[in-house]
Amino acid sequence: YSFIGTLDDFETPLLIGLPAQIYLLPTVIYFTAYLSSAWGLAAAYATIFLLISVFMVVLYHRVVLRRTSQFATVTGKAFRPRQIELRRMRWPALVLVIVYFFLAVVLPLLILLLASLLPFYRVPSLDMFNDLTLANYERLFSETRVLRAAGNSLWVSFWVASGTMILAFLLAWVIVRQRVPGRIILDSIAFIPHAIPAVVVAVAMIMFYLSPAMHWTGLYGGFVVLSLALVTRFIAFASRTSNAAMTQIDAALEEAAYVSGARKARVLARILFPLLLPTFVAGWIFVAANAFRNLNVSLLMSTPQNELISVTLYDYWERQADFSM
Repeated sequence: YSFIGTLDDFETPLLIGLPAQIYLLPTVIYFTAYLSSAWGLAAAYATIFLLISVFMVVLYHRVVLRRTSQFATVTGKAFRPRQIELRRMRWPALVLVIVYFFLAVVLPLLILLLASLLPFYRVPSLDMFNDLTLANYERLFSETRVLRAAGNSLWVSFWVASGTMILAFLLAWVIVRQRVPGRIILDSIAFIPHAIPAVVVAVAMIMFYLSPAMHWTGLYGGFVVLSLALVTRFIAFASRTSNAAMTQIDAALEEAAYVSGARKARVLARILFPLLLPTFVAGWIFVAANAFRNLNVSLLMSTPQNELISVTLYDYWERQADFSM
């Protein structure tokens, strides 16, 4: 999942790689589809991701889903979790985590906060503290466009996260628990969107809902199509985490409920869902946060009616950002 996700990274190559004339496959597909409208060529580029995805899904089924019983940690029998002591590696591990957290999270956030308090960006120095101001924040909260886009992002991220995790929970139950023919195909369908570049997903949605067969619905340009595209974007992550959590719950718990006369809906609601609730909440937060900041899908599908905050920020960046100093 991480390997394919790195291949599909769009924002970093667009914002950092493009000024240095470094092109990766997602940015090539974006400019091919968005600027030259060469849909066939963009689709040909996308097949590279598709082939990798199919291979990964087959490997996943052979290694994991055929041996789900080996990964069960929550069973109907009494068990005690086994802790692994780090011993002498405890302090080096703690230092490594702190250094990584500082470089990856704290330092970028401090630079971002500092830049927001300056009238224009400049190299950090002691003299710049004399120029600190809240004028940028005053302008921010007076911009109707920014406030509207932030509200749109909150609304979309809530419904995208809820719909994605509910769908992933049901898919995991069918794929892991129900020995039905074709479940590997269903799991592949859930994972393939992760292997298709997000710009291609957006282009496909645009072409489909602007086609004569669907144009009459008037859905394009609204929140429904944008939300569907984002659900498609994140369903792979949600299905992977839900599948992994489902494999750790022993089927004996459900079998005992069935023997006691419980129906499948009751087993899902009273046994599986409470046990999977931590995974569900963690996945919901991840999907909501990424849907809120998503740029690659929103950039292509955004209109004045459904503009999200990521598109607004990118527009400000493209038109007004100046790092010449």
